[in-house]
Amino acid sequence: MVRFNKQLRRPRNAVSDIIGNLLILAITVTLFSSIMFYVATIPSPEEQTYAEITYDLGEVVDSSRWIYLTHKGGQELINGSTNIYIFKYGSELISLKLDDGTLSGQDNEKWSPGEVWQYELSGINGDTPLSVMIIDTTHNTKVWEAEMVGGQVTGDYAP
Repeated sequence: MVRFNKQLRRPRNAVSDIIGNLLILAITVTLFSSIMFYVATIPSPEEQTYAEITYDLGEVVDSSRWIYLTHKGGQELINGSTNIYIFKYGSELISLKLDDGTLSGQDNEKWSPGEVWQYELSGINGDTPLSVMIIDTTHNTKVWEAEMVGGQVTGDYAP
């Protein structure tokens, strides 16, 4: 019987350092690509239409009243994509477009800052609760809303 004095394994001290560095590199690359994938899939914010609007109510004459909405600032509102809803008594809905009323500017297709939109509302008295909501149908967002109770605004506005 012959005995072999050779070792079957050689000491590999450097192998564990290389494997450790490769594992750290692989973990770093995987973590970085996971974060990049997450950031790339976050949806972008939706477009919104911003406009600052104030209102004024005319006096009640023969059970009708003029409503004046003044566009104080923000984006132009386009006739085809802007709906104006007036609620009488909190339940009766009147759906309007810009050309159903009168705009003070030259172009009746766009409601620009500084212009006044007016509409004559009939069948009401001085105590009739009214509220107005303006919706941009292109972005499906509420642009402005106000409750007109005794001539005071108790509404919320788009940010």
